[in-house]
Amino acid sequence: MELSEFTAEAMRPHVGSTFRLVLPDGEVVDLKLTEVVVRVEKRHSPRLKRDSFSLFFTGPRYLRQGIYPARHEQLGGPWPICFVPLGKKEDGTIEFEAVFT
Repeated sequence: MELSEFTAEAMRPHVGSTFRLVLPDGEVVDLKLTEVVVRVEKRHSPRLKRDSFSLFFTGPRYLRQGIYPARHEQLGGPWPICFVPLGKKEDGTIEFEAVFT
């Protein structure tokens, strides 16, 4: 799958699955996809080619905001995705968001 093919509909079946990130130092961190949220439907903005949406993830540790190569066992990759840390959850994991427009 190409990054341009990411849509909310295409990603929803993968909630609960793992995306593997490779950090600049070579360390590998797994993030679990926890939620897919549509932000702006393309029908409301003619300039959009797809709905604007967010993917939410949880991971074992804090990562700085940045673009990381991400892979998925079924979908392929790597894709350069910008991950934004949102904060620590009650269970101790860190939540991240990736926005697609």
